[in-house]
Amino acid sequence: MLVVRTRVKAGEDVLRMELPETYRDTNLVVTIKTERDMAHDLLLDRVGVDTRGFVFDRDEIHAGG
Repeated sequence: MLVVRTRVKAGEDVLRMELPETYRDTNLVVTIKTERDMAHDLLLDRVGVDTRGFVFDRDEIHAGG
C-alpha cells in the first residue's frame, strides 16, 4: 500500500487533489484528517439505534449459525 500525504484546503464543499497519471482508472481509498474535531459537524455523536423491543438469542449468535 502506498500512502500519499498532502495538505489541501477544501473550497466550495469540494476537495481537490491532483494525482499522477498512474492513478487513473484505479480504486483509491481516501482518508480525511482535519486539524480540528469534525465529529460534531458530521453529527456522529447524534446517531442512535433504537433497540427497544429487539430480542436476540445469544446462543444462536455464538454458535456460528
